[in-house]
This record gives sequence, C-alpha cells and structure tokens, in this order.
Amino acid sequence: MPLDSYINYLNIDLNNVYSGALEAGKSDGRLYMVPVFAQEMVMVYNKDMLATAGIEWDNSAACPWEDFKQICRQLTTFDPDGKVQQCGVDMWLLNESTWQLFLDGFGGKWIDNDNHQIDFINEDVLTGIRELVSAIREGWLYPAGWQQVNYAEGGKYSFNDALSSLLPNVAFIPVNSLSVVKAYGQIYDSLGIDWDICPFPAFPSHKVYTKTSGISVYNRTSNPTAAAAFALFFLTPEGQRAFYSQSFKAVPSLKSLAAEDFWRTGNEWTYKNMDAFISYPDYAMPSAVVSRVPVSSSVLNINDFMSVVVRAADGRADLVKALTSLQNELNRKLIKE
Repeated sequence: MPLDSYINYLNIDLNNVYSGALEAGKSDGRLYMVPVFAQEMVMVYNKDMLATAGIEWDNSAACPWEDFKQICRQLTTFDPDGKVQQCGVDMWLLNESTWQLFLDGFGGKWIDNDNHQIDFINEDVLTGIRELVSAIREGWLYPAGWQQVNYAEGGKYSFNDALSSLLPNVAFIPVNSLSVVKAYGQIYDSLGIDWDICPFPAFPSHKVYTKTSGISVYNRTSNPTAAAAFALFFLTPEGQRAFYSQSFKAVPSLKSLAAEDFWRTGNEWTYKNMDAFISYPDYAMPSAVVSRVPVSSSVLNINDFMSVVVRAADGRADLVKALTSLQNELNRKLIKE
C-alpha cells in the first residue's frame, strides 16, 4: 500500500534519504517501498597495477570520462599472440548499474514515460552506446559475461571471468554492493594485491546509480497503521542503527548517517576509502530499470540490448540498424500495453 499519508504523522524527513534509493521505492510519485540501504556504485581498483604503470590515482573524486579512457588504454597490454594480457576496466554486461550509464551519460533521453517510447538512436544516447562499443572493440574494456550474449571476440582476452583470473589483470571493476567489495577484497588480499575503492568515473552528464532494497506493506494487512509505522521506522536514525547492529552490513539510506562509524566498521578494511560509497549523493539515480520504466519489466530484455552492442563490437551487426530494429520491436510492445 502507499505510505505517503503516514510520513508527516511519523515525522519522517524524506529530504534526509538518498534520492537514488528513495526514487526506487516510488511508483507514479507515491512511496510504496522504504529503502533500507543506498549503495552508490563505486569501483574497486588494483593499486599495484597503477603504481607499476606510474599512474597517480586520486580516489577521492570521480575521474572525468575522457581522462579515464586514456588511463585504461595506457594500462592495456597484449601478449605475443595479440591477446589482451591486462586491461583498464571490467564491466559486467548485464548489470543495470553500468550499461545505463552509457545511455544516460551524454545528456540523452532514451525513456519517454509520457508516450511509452524508447529511443536508442537520438544522437546523445547513441554517442554513449558508441563509447561502449568502441571500448569493447579496442580491448581496454573487458566485457565480463560475454558468453551470455554471444560475443564472438571474447577469446581475444588471456584471462576469464573467474575472479582469481580477473582481479590481477584488470585495473578497475565497478561494484554496487559493500558485500561484493568485501568479497573482492578477500581475493585481492589472498593474491597479495594492494587495492582500494574509488568513485565511478564521471561522464559528461554525471550520474551514479544506486542499488537498494527495502520494506513494503501488504495492502490488505489487518493493521495498516502499525505496519506502516514499522516500515517507516527504518527511515529514522534509530531504525537504521538498529538494523545495522545486526550482521547485515551496507550503506545506510540516510544522509545524516554518512559520517558515522557503525556501517564502516566491523570488517578488516576500515582504512579503505569508504567515502566513495557516499561521494555523489546529488547525482544518484535508482539502478533498477523497472523503477524508471515500470512497463519495461515485460519488454526490455537487457540480453537483447547487450547482444546488439557486442555484435556491433565484433563487426557482425551495424549498430544503428540493429538498435533501430530493437527499438521498433520494444515500442510496438509498449504501445500494446
């Protein structure tokens, strides 16, 4: 059920909630889910690789995209057989938090909610998609998960998706979960690789995607007031601290708790750059496509979109023609809905 009518009564300050998490819980402007964490997308990076290449890396700010591209190219090397031996960045092709950045990052608008239309081929959106295609084609962006979308050129890399193979050979890896950062950190440590956390690079139209989950109230509950009060308690400092006193660790959804230690401690990497998770709250957007385009859950299959990208990257498809075909198919389905 919608929770808006309880917010003022319970003195909930929605301005204190990270916007990327808050918007993920809304539909048609109304709040249906209380976000209990707000995990801004960051990157883990191989400090040893950058140091060996003589690159001084500032992990306190988002590197401009053009500068980041040049660093990734500088870090990309090839073995005697011409295979990529190490490269700048790994991106999981099917992760909503990464591929959307290329569609949004150059000022384009690919979603028209009013007319239920998708537009992949306006020039600003197309610029971002071409950036992704070019990066894959050049080899400095490793398309992790390429097997799932039939990337024929995937064999040009001398490493694979296994983390023990990936982490020593890739400089930067985007992640949007504190638990995943910890999992990667354990492997870095076991391999004797120095590592840290930094913000995702800034495209010309800077955005950062936020992962969240939360609590909703069944619309036929027998005690809606108590249920709503319990759910919204998680948007108070007391509720957040109570939640994070348990074993679950993530980034709190309240801005006022950003500097507190309770979510940063309890692991062996408290000296890592945890500020990266809260570095750009004003640029945050929900990562789930379904929270941006509700009807997309039935029509926008990310495998279909990434299949177009990788077929264009390895020369099996004309990018604009393939995107136009996919766009027309999606818009026919949207019109029917």
